[in-house]
Amino acid sequence: MNINRLVSSADLEEVFTSLNEDIFAYVMARVRAREIAEDIAQEVFIKAWEKRSQFNPDKGSLKNWIYAIALNAVRDHFRRNRIRATVELPEEISSDEDIARQTDTKASAAFILEHMKSLSAKEQELLTLRFMQELSIEEVAEVMKMKYSATKVALHRATKKLQDRCNRFSP
Repeated sequence: MNINRLVSSADLEEVFTSLNEDIFAYVMARVRAREIAEDIAQEVFIKAWEKRSQFNPDKGSLKNWIYAIALNAVRDHFRRNRIRATVELPEEISSDEDIARQTDTKASAAFILEHMKSLSAKEQELLTLRFMQELSIEEVAEVMKMKYSATKVALHRATKKLQDRCNRFSP
């Protein structure tokens, strides 16, 4: 994404086109319910537009600022509903010959996601941003408003904790 400003409706359209799928995927990974994720993702871009005057390109990238809005929107959703996460996952297995592989991959993902629920909300956010959204450690630190070194340590600890829990309960 080349744009680092949000002034005109053309800027918003470019940002939306560039980030909508990633923001939706992040929200979906956290709330695990398609309709709720769609609503929250839409809310993120509305808030970005409404709060565009608060964006300061000297403090970070527009992409990370929008991820921070998404992170706060997810937190607000859980706070409003007093829940940590739902378990609903979409049923999107294709009908080609890779069904067995897709089923195994989906089972593994569901296993990991189930154990992620036992982590703190902050640990879930860190892991989701880093590994599911594939943000760099620097980007995760900016979104989470943490120092780079603290982010690196927190990611390592969260990864180790998740790995330990998955290994303890693996078949």
